[in-house]
Amino acid sequence: MKRRQPLFRALIRCALVLAFGDASGAPVEALVDPTRPPSARTDQPVGEESGHSRVLQSILIAPGRTFAVIDGETVRVGTRVGEARVVKIDETGVILSKNGKVETLKLFPFAEKIGVRQSAHRTGEERAK
Repeated sequence: MKRRQPLFRALIRCALVLAFGDASGAPVEALVDPTRPPSARTDQPVGEESGHSRVLQSILIAPGRTFAVIDGETVRVGTRVGEARVVKIDETGVILSKNGKVETLKLFPFAEKIGVRQSAHRTGEERAK
């Protein structure tokens, strides 16, 4: 029975760390679910012109059909999202037009697109560090 006491103590310590933070007293960071739908994300930027937060959730481009899902609504080029008209759908986002003003919704708004040469250069820089 005495052999199990260290294991039991270690389990209790792990449970306390998970519940109250690490040994320094700092709380354990909340984990973000990477599979959470975009509509539930809080880091999505707010549309500048309209003040309405439109969320681009999905894009499908296939032979003979191209559409996007914005705020749970399936749209095609030429259809309306609220008062805005869908002007273009491509692999990175959707362009909307309302009263001559253009609004761009990106599928991954915080992703940085880099070229192949830049990517190879960055990898070399990271290796040097």
